[in-house]
Amino acid sequence: MVKRVCFISLTLLLTLMTPHSTQACGGFFCSNVPMNQAAERILFTKRNDGKITTHVQIQFSGSKTDFAWILPVPSVPELGISHNSVFQQLQFATQPTFQLEWEESDCEFLPPPIFRNFDDGVLEAAAGGDVEVIAEERIGPYDTAIITSTDPTAMTEWLVNNGYQLDALGADLLRPYTDMGMYFIALRLAPDSDVGDLQPISMTYEAQNPMIPIKLTAIAAEPNMGVQVWILGQDRAIPENYLHVEINEAAIDWLNFGSNYDQVLTDAADEAGGQAFTTEYAGKSSIMADRIYRPGQYDNLGLLSSRTDPVSFLEGLLILGFPRDAQMQSLIRRNITIPQRVWDEGVLQVIYRGDRERYEEAKKDSVTFQATVERSFYNNLEAYREYLGDVQFDPVAFISDIDNIIVTPLTEAQALFADHPYLTRLYTTLSANEMTVDPTFAFNPDLLEVSNIHTAKAKYE
Repeated sequence: MVKRVCFISLTLLLTLMTPHSTQACGGFFCSNVPMNQAAERILFTKRNDGKITTHVQIQFSGSKTDFAWILPVPSVPELGISHNSVFQQLQFATQPTFQLEWEESDCEFLPPPIFRNFDDGVLEAAAGGDVEVIAEERIGPYDTAIITSTDPTAMTEWLVNNGYQLDALGADLLRPYTDMGMYFIALRLAPDSDVGDLQPISMTYEAQNPMIPIKLTAIAAEPNMGVQVWILGQDRAIPENYLHVEINEAAIDWLNFGSNYDQVLTDAADEAGGQAFTTEYAGKSSIMADRIYRPGQYDNLGLLSSRTDPVSFLEGLLILGFPRDAQMQSLIRRNITIPQRVWDEGVLQVIYRGDRERYEEAKKDSVTFQATVERSFYNNLEAYREYLGDVQFDPVAFISDIDNIIVTPLTEAQALFADHPYLTRLYTTLSANEMTVDPTFAFNPDLLEVSNIHTAKAKYE
C-alpha cells in the first residue's frame, strides 16, 4: 500500500498557534515584528482638486544629530504628520499571497516545511541664486524648512549651516531639481525629540502626477532595495516612464508560500532593463475600510483626563486599543518618566528579586538593560507603585499629545480611502546604478483590476 504524505494548511497551523502568541505581552512595550525595513514606502493620493497628497514612511537608524531628510517637490507644500499604522494596514490588506489548492486525497498530514515570510511636466526655473526660505515650522517631532534656489551649491551650504547633516548628498545630486525650480522640504529632529519619535510625514502640493525623486536615494541604497508605492485616485495607476512587468509565477516557490517572491520580481525587472514596476493590487479602495480608523474608535479618550494616576491611565489606553508601536512608546516615555528610585531600587527588587550581583552584571550592557527596564516598568507600573514617589503626570497634556500625534493623523488618513475609490499597489526593486530616472505615475481607466491573491492547482504524486 502506498502511503501519501500531505501538508497541513498554513491557515489551520496559524489558528492553532495564535492564542499562545497573542497572550505573550499585555502592554505597550512588547517585541514588535518589523516590516521589511529595507523598502521605501510611499502613499500617493491624486486628489479631486488637482493636488497630490503624499505620505512617506521615514526610516533611520543612528543618533538624532545625524538625522536629516531632504525631499524635492514641485510646489510649496502643506506639511503634516502621518502614522506608521497607515503603512502597516496597507501592507496587510494588499500583500501578495501565494496559495496552493490541493486536490482532495486520502492521506496522512504532516506539518508544512519551515519557510520565511516576506513582507513584508517641466517646471519653470526660479530666478536668482540665493536660497529663499519659504517657511520654517515645527511639525510633530520635526523642525521643518521649505526652501528653494537655482544654485545647488548655495542650497547645500544653507542646509549644512543650518544643522542638516547631508553626508554624500551634495550639489551635484540636487542640481537636476534646482534646475527645474523645485522646492525642498528639509526635516531634522526638534531638540526635544529623539529617533524614537520618528513618524511618517505627509505633504500636499500642486502637481500633475505623482513622482518619486529616487535619484537622491541612490547615495544610500542597498542592492535591490524595495520601492513600495500605493496610489489612490479615480482609476488604476500605472508607471509612466518605467516599464510594467508581470512576474513569472512558474518560478514562485509555492510550497513555501512565495518566499522567493522578491527575487522573482527582481529577475523580471532586470530582464526589462532594471527600471520596471509590477502591479501587486489594483481595485477598490474599500479594501481599507475601517482598517486605519473606525468612526468613534477613540471617542472615550477624553474620559481619561481625570485619571491622574499613570497606572490607571495606561490601563485605559490599553482598553481603548491604541497602536502598540514605537510612536506610542515614545509618547509614554515623554509623559511618564521613569523615576530614579525605580532605576536604583525598584528594578533590583522587581526584575532581579534582590539579587544585586545579577543586577550589577546586567547594567554592564546598558542598551539591553534599558530595554529590559522599560518593558518591565511600562508594562506593569503597578509592580513599581511603591517606587513611583511624586511622579509628575499630566493626563490632559498626554491626551493632547495622543490626539495630535496619533488620532488626528489616523482619522485624516482613513478619510483618503473613503474619498478616492481606486487603490493601486506597485512594487519594484532598484540598485543604486538603476536609480537614474525618477519614476512618475499616471492613470488608465481602461485597465482591469489585479488581485493580490495568487493560487495554483496542485496534486500529490
